[in-house]
Amino acid sequence: MLNIADSRFQDALQREAQDAGKLSRGYRIPDQHRNNTPRALEQRFILARARGLFSAFPFGTDFSAEEIILARALASLKENTGRGAPRLKNLLGAVTSLGTPAAFRPYLQRMSLTAPQSPQQWLWQRLLVQELRRLS
Repeated sequence: MLNIADSRFQDALQREAQDAGKLSRGYRIPDQHRNNTPRALEQRFILARARGLFSAFPFGTDFSAEEIILARALASLKENTGRGAPRLKNLLGAVTSLGTPAAFRPYLQRMSLTAPQSPQQWLWQRLLVQELRRLS
């Protein structure tokens, strides 16, 4: 189990198992199991995903295709508008971007952002359009 655990937590898990007497003190996690990170796994399966294998929801989902794309865009937006320089870069990009591709209208409708009623809604619309452009 330790070998397939997320590598970010392997050392702590190993110490706990050793302290509990479940694992010998001399055990060393093999090098081939030291890169079990989400990023490494994504890289490993990138070609298979491009061929339509290993979908994000392998057992199905109640989300529509539109909702899946919106979820990705909103999660990415949250990550990219945290703090500091990346936040400023994204805000400036959103404010200076012009136009909305027709393909993005369903996403804006789903988020009630087709006709912003306030400066805040306008900014959310521009940020979402910018993120949808980046992801497409």
